[in-house]
Amino acid sequence: MAKKTDETKLIAGLLDRIVGKARECDVCGYSFGFAQKRHKCDECDLAACAKCYALTKAKLKCGYRARDDECTLCLHPLPPSRHAIVWEIPPAQRGLSLSAAQELCPDAPIKRAPVSPVACKRCASGGEAPALDATNARVATLEGQLATAKRQLETLQRETPARPVSDLEKENRRLKRQLEQAGMQVADNMSYADAKASMTSISRRMAEIGSSDVQHQDKAVQAALQGEYFTLEQEMEKCYVAMMASEEYEAEIREAEIAWHTKYLATHEAALRSVRQGIPVHVANLSKDALVAHLQAQTSRPDAPVVARRLKTLKVLHLLRVEPQKILVVHPCELVKLPFNKLCLLERQALYAALFDIAAEWQKQDKNKNFGDKFKWFKSLRDGLMRDVAAIEAHIGPDHTCELKARCPGHLEQKAADVYATSWGFPSGAIFPSAADVVPVEAPAVVVAKPALPTARKAPAKPQRPTPMGGGVPMSLLAALQARKKD
Repeated sequence: MAKKTDETKLIAGLLDRIVGKARECDVCGYSFGFAQKRHKCDECDLAACAKCYALTKAKLKCGYRARDDECTLCLHPLPPSRHAIVWEIPPAQRGLSLSAAQELCPDAPIKRAPVSPVACKRCASGGEAPALDATNARVATLEGQLATAKRQLETLQRETPARPVSDLEKENRRLKRQLEQAGMQVADNMSYADAKASMTSISRRMAEIGSSDVQHQDKAVQAALQGEYFTLEQEMEKCYVAMMASEEYEAEIREAEIAWHTKYLATHEAALRSVRQGIPVHVANLSKDALVAHLQAQTSRPDAPVVARRLKTLKVLHLLRVEPQKILVVHPCELVKLPFNKLCLLERQALYAALFDIAAEWQKQDKNKNFGDKFKWFKSLRDGLMRDVAAIEAHIGPDHTCELKARCPGHLEQKAADVYATSWGFPSGAIFPSAADVVPVEAPAVVVAKPALPTARKAPAKPQRPTPMGGGVPMSLLAALQARKKD
């Protein structure tokens, strides 16, 4: 019986689609086809198309409540006069209220369906009016504003053409992708003050947590702290990169370098004079033995061989006796291969004082690769010197008591500088070798000839094995064995 009822309903529905009166959607006026489904509301008996039904489901899902002129079940407009208002608007703008639709399409014709003889159940029963009239009015106002904004946006899109992407923007995007692929952090658009303040607060919080492997009795709290510390590390890296990329940071570093140079200018010049009086003018042209002899001729000090070995090993000290114009145009490969990490603090101060004016010329032309590489070499010398001077000053003083005792940095630097405490007799000014100078040469060593030993008697020559004759024909193995037996 149930099956017969379902078949009867199916046949009745097909006949209603073919010859029935409800051939259009009562909400948007869309004409139904033969195979298109109609969604009929059990509350108000309105037939809706698939799009209007989907809009109803979306409204119900979002918690939308029906207004006075809408059905409580399908949420479709249904005035008390039972006139189903139908307006012709684009499908993407359907489902709005009548006022919003009229604002979007003021010239669209409005057609009304015939009056239904039966009102909806809610209107017929005189249901309670909703208590959210103010909210519904606000919704209507927002819908009107949304319609106005959409209309303005469409106008702007029609009037404003798409701006072409410049070559500079393309290059910036390409460089950003290359940096990200290389694993380098791209600096965010953050000011220097904000980055510095963020780094201060982040460092304070990281100090409170302790470290990335913080321990806690509660495992959940421990995992949360470790995750927070990892996030803080990432934020710190972003802030640090943004701070270093700012112009204020570069200006601050430049001011600190100038202030440091001005503060220690007299110390560096005194170090340059002290080291130069211990380096011969022709140190680059002297061999090790000639240098030892030259140092001993100037002063009879027992450490002359040690100083000579140091001068020949640390060739970077030869720059103190090279003309500035030659250093200015020297190839960066010749300069970079001269390490200065084995120099004492006094020698590095002297080298810095000798190259400061030359490095200023390198910095002016740092866009040139050769000058840029040479300035990077000098910058590494200056940065290391600034760091070591600040560290060693804490270990120098009459009241200083270091726990390292004999390995105190101040004591070691003082011991290394004692070599130049006494004058070696060489000029302390900017005296450089010239072509007319006479280079001291070591005296030739006297070679004493050893007495000739009596010649030993030569042993008699051994008889040679006869070479088989064959006119160039290879000798067979049997012939070779026979020739060996004869010997």
